[in-house]
Amino acid sequence: MGNLGCELSACLIVRNERGRLADCLSSLHPLVDEIIVYDTGSNDGTVELARSLGARVIEGYWDDDFARARNAALVAATGRWILSIDADDRFTGDPAALRPLLAAENVDGYRVQIDNLSGTDGADSYTSFPLRLFRRDRASWRGQIHERVCHADGSELKLGIATARGLRHIGYADADEARGKAARNAVLGLRELQQLHDAGCADPAELARVLLDLGRSLMACEQRQGAVDAFVGVRDLPLRGPEFVQATDFMARLALGANQPDDAANLVQQLRAAGADAEYCNWLEAQVLAQQGDAVSAYRMLAGVSSLVDPAGRVYNQGQVVEMRALAAALAGRNDDAVADLVEAMSRYGRVAGRGKLLLEWWGDRPLAPLWEQISQYGTTYLDGIQRELSACEVAPV
Repeated sequence: MGNLGCELSACLIVRNERGRLADCLSSLHPLVDEIIVYDTGSNDGTVELARSLGARVIEGYWDDDFARARNAALVAATGRWILSIDADDRFTGDPAALRPLLAAENVDGYRVQIDNLSGTDGADSYTSFPLRLFRRDRASWRGQIHERVCHADGSELKLGIATARGLRHIGYADADEARGKAARNAVLGLRELQQLHDAGCADPAELARVLLDLGRSLMACEQRQGAVDAFVGVRDLPLRGPEFVQATDFMARLALGANQPDDAANLVQQLRAAGADAEYCNWLEAQVLAQQGDAVSAYRMLAGVSSLVDPAGRVYNQGQVVEMRALAAALAGRNDDAVADLVEAMSRYGRVAGRGKLLLEWWGDRPLAPLWEQISQYGTTYLDGIQRELSACEVAPV
C-alpha cells in the first residue's frame, strides 16, 4: 500500500478507537491501495494498532473541527479516489464490483449504500446513501460538525450511486457513549452558530445547515426543547429547501414523542405539501391517528405502507411498520391480525427483545403449537432469539 499515484485511498480520522479499528481496517485491505489514518490524540494504542495493520498514520491534533481533520487525511493520501470511512464502519461489498466505478470520467463521486445497524439484532436498522467515495482532486470537506463533501471550486458535484457495494455502520453499542458524542456535537454546533452570528452571516442556506445539524445533535442527546428551538429556527428562514423539510420531519417526530398528535398532524400536512414521500407521511399520520384514538384508521393506513423513506433519504427497516400495525390492530380489537403482524415483526425483521410478553398476552390461553407454526414459517434467522424471549416468559417451544 501507499504507492505514489495509487487508485484508491481509504481515509479515517480516529481517536481511541482500538476496540473497533482492527475489523474496520481488515475489511478494507481487499479493496483499497492505501489506508490513511489521521489520529487526533489517541492514548489507548490506536496509533500502534493502525500501523501494525498496514495503515499510514498521521499523528495530528483535535481542534473541534471535523472537516479540518478529514482534509488533513486527504492531503496525506495519494489515491486518485478517496473512500471516507469511520472506525465503526466495515466494508461489506464486493471489491471487484466497486473498482470499475473508478473508471468513470464524468463522475466526481458516488453516494455509497451504508447499512446502519441499530437495536437488538439490527431490528432498528436503516440504510442511507451518503457521499463517501469521491475524486481527491475535485472535493474537500466543509463543516465543523456533520461535515460534508463539497466541490473544491464550489460548483455542484456530479454524483452517482453505488448501491449494494457498500458499508456496514455498527455505531455505538453503549447508549451513554452515543449520547455523550451527541452532546459534544451539540456544544460544537452552538459554538459554530455563535461564530456565524458574530461574523454577521446573513446566508440563509448556511444558517439552515448549521441549525439543522444543531437540532439533530440536541435531539440525539435528548434535549428536546433545544432541538425544537433549532428546528423552528430553520423553518423561520426564507427557504423551503431540504433543510426545511427535514426540520419539519424532526419536529413531527418530537411532537409524536411528546404525545402532541394535533401539532404532529399539522406538521405532517406541511410535509405532504413540501413533497415528502407519501408513504412516509402516511406512517407519521397513522401514529397521529392512533394517538387521537382512531386505531381502526391507523391500522388501515399502515396496511398501505410498503416502504419507509424519510426526507433525508434514509430507508428504514420495514419491521417498524409491521410492529406499529400490530399495535394498531390490537387497539382496534383485531387480535388475530395483531398476533400475525407481531409474529412477522419478530420472526422476519428481528424485533424480538421485550416483545414476548405482549405476544403471549394477545395469544391468550390457546394451545401454543399453532403459534410456533406461525413463527417457524419465517425461517430460522431469529428463531433462537424468539425461543429465549418466550422462555423468559416461562414458555417452552413446542
